[in-house]
Amino acid sequence: MASARFPTDGFLIGILQDIEADVANIDCMEDITIDLIQSLRSRISRPLAIPGFPISLSKYQEWEKKQPQESLQGVEYDSRQACLLLRPHLTHPSLEAFGAIVHWIRTLVKGLGNDNPNGWSLQHDSGKIIARQQFHVDVILTKAIAYLLTGHYDGIVKRPLAGLISSRNIRPSVIVHASAKETRMELLDNVKQWLYGSNGRVKLVILVEADEVDGPNVKELWTNGIDCRLFESSDQVATQIFQIEKTELNPSVMGEILTSVWLINRENCRENASDLPCPSYTLKCGLWRVSHDGSVSKTFTGVAPFVDSKFSMHLQGISLSFPFHIFGDYVHKGVMEFLQKRAGAIADYLWTDYEQKIVHESIIRAGYGPGDLIQEPYPLPYC
Repeated sequence: MASARFPTDGFLIGILQDIEADVANIDCMEDITIDLIQSLRSRISRPLAIPGFPISLSKYQEWEKKQPQESLQGVEYDSRQACLLLRPHLTHPSLEAFGAIVHWIRTLVKGLGNDNPNGWSLQHDSGKIIARQQFHVDVILTKAIAYLLTGHYDGIVKRPLAGLISSRNIRPSVIVHASAKETRMELLDNVKQWLYGSNGRVKLVILVEADEVDGPNVKELWTNGIDCRLFESSDQVATQIFQIEKTELNPSVMGEILTSVWLINRENCRENASDLPCPSYTLKCGLWRVSHDGSVSKTFTGVAPFVDSKFSMHLQGISLSFPFHIFGDYVHKGVMEFLQKRAGAIADYLWTDYEQKIVHESIIRAGYGPGDLIQEPYPLPYC
């Protein structure tokens, strides 16, 4: 049986034992099924390298041809590590932050109307076209398109979460990527792969990251804060926690969500860069307030599309400013969804603890002592 391989110089991996067991059970490429991929992606929180033995590019491509392409979103191949990379499904609030960027690009493409001789379209998620005009569209993308990189990144296969592409090009001009608990070096490497491994086709990478600041130990905070005897189920407990937290100026369930957006091209990210440039836009989002700040440090010119110093994206004579308020609304919605999920997890913990106490008290009232659970019950003075 192959052992799971955890590279120390590549993607950091922190996984649960059941995931590690699933990876260790992969003995050949045929063991990597779509069901296994979907199962792993739903359980991991950051990129995962599989399997535990090296896979050549030709072997990967042979395997890839046999799979339904629409099911391979989130699956990449890294020739440097000779393995597949699985990216997790986006969760709140990263999902909403990513959605706001997609909304920005979609609105821009729709603004072209019939004046779209280059066939600009938005490729999103499973590869389906979100916004596409029928005028002079030469290529219709309907699958999770895989792109084989070149140059220093030769042999790497990537699938973008979203991309703006012209029917006259074979690669997207704009890539949208949302971080999944990746380190800054991993994000930088991902950006470089698109900018310098696409033969100059990718002009702009829009990077989104949402991170929680100062997350508290929720179990300790709420262990004595809710009397479960007043409720009939864990769902009612979760609702109570959610309602309390919504009204708190300093919520205890979660920290402040910091969302950053980078607009990156070859001008502000050289191939030998050692770090990401400063974020173009940052947004701090709590439960009761949203604040944002940001501006583009350089004017992106000479590419189509490009973003100017006023944070407007230009495409064939159409310009659209960054949707600051819409972006804030999207992220705030994601924060609320995140809070509901966390409140539910806390409630489940408290309710399980409450039920265990009920069982324990019932045993004591029945006359059993801690060391006499297999004996007949005997009357106690306080019963």
